[in-house]
Amino acid sequence: MKSFFTFLLIFFSLKGISQDTLKNVVLSPTQAREDFDLYVQLLKETHPGLYRYQSEERINEVMDSISLSLKEDISFYDFYKLIARLNANIDCSHSLVLPTENFQKYLSRDIKSVPFYVIPVQDKVYILFNGTLNEDVKPGFELLSINGKPTSEITSEIKKYIWTDGDIELAKNFAMNGGLFPMFYYALIDRSEILKMKFADFDGKEIELEVSTMSTTTSFRNYKKNPVNKKVWKLYSKTRSKKWKFSFLKDLESTAKLVFPKFAGKNINNEEQAHAAMVKFMNHSLEKIQKKNIKNLIIDLRSNPGGWDIMGTTLMSYLLQKNDSISYYGPAYTVTDSTKFFKYSDLSEYNQKHVKDELIPQADGTFMLNPKYNQSHGYVHKNQNAFAGKIYLLINESTASAAAEFAAVAKSNGIGILVGSETNGTYGGQNGTSFVRMSLTHSKIWVKTPLVKVQNAVKSIQPMNRGVFPDNTVTFTIKNILERKDVQMEFVKNLIRNN
Repeated sequence: MKSFFTFLLIFFSLKGISQDTLKNVVLSPTQAREDFDLYVQLLKETHPGLYRYQSEERINEVMDSISLSLKEDISFYDFYKLIARLNANIDCSHSLVLPTENFQKYLSRDIKSVPFYVIPVQDKVYILFNGTLNEDVKPGFELLSINGKPTSEITSEIKKYIWTDGDIELAKNFAMNGGLFPMFYYALIDRSEILKMKFADFDGKEIELEVSTMSTTTSFRNYKKNPVNKKVWKLYSKTRSKKWKFSFLKDLESTAKLVFPKFAGKNINNEEQAHAAMVKFMNHSLEKIQKKNIKNLIIDLRSNPGGWDIMGTTLMSYLLQKNDSISYYGPAYTVTDSTKFFKYSDLSEYNQKHVKDELIPQADGTFMLNPKYNQSHGYVHKNQNAFAGKIYLLINESTASAAAEFAAVAKSNGIGILVGSETNGTYGGQNGTSFVRMSLTHSKIWVKTPLVKVQNAVKSIQPMNRGVFPDNTVTFTIKNILERKDVQMEFVKNLIRNN
């Protein structure tokens, strides 16, 4: 919830008026097939997890079905849905398909869509902010339907095109969350200029409202203007800090908290800098903890999208208690050591020239990353300043990538008590590390695919193809959200008090 609201705030700084030119784009069968074939080639040549969760037979079946359908002219958005459908079938959270590379401008200015900031809560969708100037619909009202289509059907349809790892369903709620919902509704469901919307108030009474679609920027301005949002706006208007934080809890003795909004930071451009930044932060934090004789440590990884793997392994070294060292990652693999798509990747010029030296050929035709070229892989050794007390780890459906991997290794090794909700990153590992980013030739649809298949060194104590399960699942109600009451943090505090 917090991360997507922060994401939306970025758009407010974009000014000017634009319009969606993609609505008028029509691809010929030749153009559509060339773009589709290029995307298929990209996947087959570079994606190491293409058949990780689905069989090769199943993926080829989807590819063939789409390919056979490209016989006539096709509108941009119909073609986008086909590309997104194939991507969603891969079940990889690091494989993205967006209508355009300039996504922020597209979402904030180019399209006009649903003028409400919505949030999914326990299989329902609620209003958090009313982006119109109508005062009949208040924060906390349930969204029942749009243009006669029930919200449950809208949600179900959108999720068919959304990318998440393995069999994780909860994380797909990000498509129904806040500033992103208007884009997915617009691109996948309906591009009408007028929306007939139905809501239920706090007593269940239905309210019908006809509204004009708006740009996200216009809706955002109305969040501040519309008096019905005043109370909730006051609670949520401050952006979430991206900096790591250390603090002592004022309402709980002998307890400290570390907050990691992401595993990244300003001016961190390589593994050495990432490692050094975490060491500096943790040494400074542990020095304060030892002086205060802190016995309980809360680590908040909620809505952490990941970042540098080595930050996770370095943080783990400060939490090891029973063992001197543990395995963190297993072997990592790629499917190629030479492809034209490397030029669209984030691999450095040096890495592209020496990629064959950094990969070890395998009997099945794939390649294993040579561990000596990857500092974050291998064993994690206990730091001499490691925390010796009780650890509590907060996770949620937006804990992803390197942060989800950290949670998986912590769970496997019994490090801390996990509280929150299932992560957006499978327990067994993910596809990532390096990526190809490019636009398809004719449609200019922007795609991103990973180059490395990563395996977590974890015990078989839960399904590998699901997100990391918390030891204690704690969910929010719409009332909690309207009051911005952090029930997950309160649950952890009660655990500490009871212990």
